[in-house]
Amino acid sequence: MRFRARGLRATLLLFLSVLGSCFVARPASALTLQAPSGGEAFSLPGDSIVCGVPGAGWSFDSLKKRLRPPPDAAHRGSTIATIALSYAACGTSSAQAVTLVATGPLPTVDPSSVTLFLDAGRLEVRGEGLEGVRFMVAAGTRSSTDVCLNVTKDKGRDFCAVNVDRSLPADPLRISVHVIPDHGKAGVDVITYDKSGDSLPEEATRLPLARLVLGHVFGPSKTVDVSTGEGRVELVHPEAVASAECGIARCDATDGGVIVKSVPVPTTSIPVKLKLRPRVFLARGEAQDPVVADTLTVLRCAISLESGAPLRNADDTQVLVRLDPRCGKDTDSLRWTASGETAEVRRVETLDDGLYVLLWVGRVVTDQFTLVASRTEDGSVLGVVSVRTVEPPPLRTTLTLKGLGEIAFIPKNRDAVLSVSATSSAGALAPIAVPGAYTVKTEKDGPHIRGEPTSGGYTALRFAYRIPSVPQEFAGTSFATLVEPIQRPIRDASVPAPIGASSVGDKPIVELFCKTKKGLEQIAPGTSPHIPFSSRDSCRLMIHRERIPEDAGEQRLDIDISVTTLSGERPEAAVSHHLVLRHGDSTDLIWIRGADAQFDHIKIRATQVVDESQYEGRGTAKLSLPSAQWTVVTEDARFKFYATAAIPTALYRFSNDPQNLGTGPLALNFGVLSRLTWLDHDGHEGLVGLEGGVMGMGLATEKDRQMAIVAGLGVSVPLGNVNQPTQAAVNIHAWAAYTVGDHTGQLTDTAGNVTGTVKLNPWAFVFGPSITIGNVGTFL
Repeated sequence: MRFRARGLRATLLLFLSVLGSCFVARPASALTLQAPSGGEAFSLPGDSIVCGVPGAGWSFDSLKKRLRPPPDAAHRGSTIATIALSYAACGTSSAQAVTLVATGPLPTVDPSSVTLFLDAGRLEVRGEGLEGVRFMVAAGTRSSTDVCLNVTKDKGRDFCAVNVDRSLPADPLRISVHVIPDHGKAGVDVITYDKSGDSLPEEATRLPLARLVLGHVFGPSKTVDVSTGEGRVELVHPEAVASAECGIARCDATDGGVIVKSVPVPTTSIPVKLKLRPRVFLARGEAQDPVVADTLTVLRCAISLESGAPLRNADDTQVLVRLDPRCGKDTDSLRWTASGETAEVRRVETLDDGLYVLLWVGRVVTDQFTLVASRTEDGSVLGVVSVRTVEPPPLRTTLTLKGLGEIAFIPKNRDAVLSVSATSSAGALAPIAVPGAYTVKTEKDGPHIRGEPTSGGYTALRFAYRIPSVPQEFAGTSFATLVEPIQRPIRDASVPAPIGASSVGDKPIVELFCKTKKGLEQIAPGTSPHIPFSSRDSCRLMIHRERIPEDAGEQRLDIDISVTTLSGERPEAAVSHHLVLRHGDSTDLIWIRGADAQFDHIKIRATQVVDESQYEGRGTAKLSLPSAQWTVVTEDARFKFYATAAIPTALYRFSNDPQNLGTGPLALNFGVLSRLTWLDHDGHEGLVGLEGGVMGMGLATEKDRQMAIVAGLGVSVPLGNVNQPTQAAVNIHAWAAYTVGDHTGQLTDTAGNVTGTVKLNPWAFVFGPSITIGNVGTFL
């Protein structure tokens, strides 16, 4: 009957799936057929046939109505096939996709070994072939599955322990255990076949739970509050209890626990015996007991923790307790103990809704916190409250300087804004000042931290844990002290002073003075003034420490001085000063030296060096900020007159002599020229100048050799050593030349015969290039 019922269910499932695929917009649930590899062929449900050829080692008979699983374990796993009610239906929408699963063999499980250790979250089974087998433990909507791996042997049998959900009910009748073969699946749409090809009923894969073992039944407090006439004992697993006995009192087991009634007035404790349901046991070491017995303390007054669960591993922990007014008439006669240690009464307030007592309990390190109020005269317990402690919220704090970002230390010379990202559902954190280390004040943008002026070394930030939900009278109470896990150094914050910004203001921190024609003047940054060459050593840099802000801390300033001539840098004149400055009353003076030639450019740069390790604590990389710079030129002339040696390589002479006797090229020329030219703002010569001098021309031949006085214009382009005595330049000249002495030439006829002698004209025009060497003169 079980097999027929199973076959009927499968046929009906297939019919509904096919019908749903034809008339319903959404697809039906897929059917799964699973059989052990190497097993016999099985008939498809509903007299269906296979459409196409299934893969992964599956085969079928000639009628395609019986399927045979793969012959070996190599093809274990799932594949997709299509089945239909007829061959004609294979190509239509009525065809049904099914999942074929080749599984491992079904294991053999000893039913008496199936034991669930609920509080430990462990299921233990023994049998044969358990390696790779999956066990599903379910109760209602809760379920969990786990696989047997690395199975060991226990007295010749396989032993397997798998993890289960600890929140399952402690009732064997509500818990089902299913065994699923290797690679197999579970579900209402899964049909499982055995090795012979017969479909297995659901009961064949379901295991009876032989034992359900609990770790505990009573809660940690083991008290009962009967201040209202009856009390409820909260149980960890109330569903596991069948009945309860309480000695001289009356007990009733309910779904939520045990109700205690009729407790005699002088009774301070009652014995309770709980009988567990069949197949449910309590673990007592190696033994397992079906009966749980314990003694409960009788409470006559209810107390509550208004401050909530205390923090674990926090300093100076305090708790706020509320008692009913009728229970706290004489609080001086009460003794408070927290987890066995005496708690100190710090404050007592009587409010409309009860009596509030603030207790100092120190440091709580246990997971469970139990607070007991007892009378000192007889030791009787007035009330007990027990809660689980909670971990402190993780501290994520940052200190920032306005406009500069995050820092990793506590500044002494200015405030740092504190941000705390730690969150807690019950409390809030507020920074606490540490005398001798740092102070705390609250501003609109949050708490501000500043180190004490005389402090130093390292310290950790401390925070008060406050509960907003407590009465207003205890609003500022610290219920614990949390200490930041890192130590922060205490030192001055080095904030870059406005060196560059102040240089263009009325009170610059760094300013330059030089002697000009008007006297000693302040030189504005970014300009290039000219001073007399005689005043080249009059420049001095003044650094006003009193203008550095007091809260700016240590300042590192590099003063770089360089001198540039018209022909390039002067290396010997380069000087660097590395200064460490703070606010003070003195003024530092640095004289500027190194200018040796006219039109030397003295460049002064004051660079602020910001070392991140000084104020941000994030490394040693340096960021240089050019703060202010000046350029001073040591000459203000507009003209220059100088002499130079000229070597014209090829000159051409033009004259009005007959038969062009005085006209022609002149080879090998040499002479001395004087040159007058203008100068630009930086001392560079003008391109065109007035020239005059004495030039030996045509020295290569006796015929053309002559000494001439020249005057005219020249175009000069310096090549090197500009404005130096060794200056070299390339030139083009256009001169009027007067030849010294008498020079004659011979006239000839058309045949080349000499017909006479004529005196040549001493005046001529000479044009041509030259190379000049030398620059000896003066500025005008």
